[in-house]
Amino acid sequence: MNLTPQPPLRKARGGDLTNLLTPLPEFGEGQGVGSQRGDIMSDECAEPLPPEAEEAIRLFNVGEFYKQHDLFETLWRDEPRPIRNLYQGILQIGVGYFQITRGNMRGGVKMIQRGQRWLALLPDHCRGVDVAALKADAAHVEQEVKRVGIDQFDKSLFQPVKRVQS
Repeated sequence: MNLTPQPPLRKARGGDLTNLLTPLPEFGEGQGVGSQRGDIMSDECAEPLPPEAEEAIRLFNVGEFYKQHDLFETLWRDEPRPIRNLYQGILQIGVGYFQITRGNMRGGVKMIQRGQRWLALLPDHCRGVDVAALKADAAHVEQEVKRVGIDQFDKSLFQPVKRVQS
């Protein structure tokens, strides 16, 4: 599944839509996946979180899932480096939790899964965020809401974004 923007379709000479025949890259492809990406991510993950991300995590952790979205979205859009996946992953998991609180199980599960995909290529700890715990917590929420349904889901299963020492 391609989650990066693609160039607009352009008609080639002869009027065919050549971009329609070009396969989309897989998630992470062309982004330095492998040891080079690991080195890049290690360097970026060693940096501290910007103050806006600290505030977004604080909002997430107090259950303000909608408000955290706005801060993380700005960070994600402004960050050109692969570390933006951290912001996008937390943002989408938070939106998934927000959708569950609104009674939208399908939308909540969809957003949690998207968030998980963004976090999949990150190390377990990045910028002081326990990414492994966040992925596990989100997976547990997804599993439980599917098991018991939206009406019986226990919202106390929403866990805060855990922090680690960098």
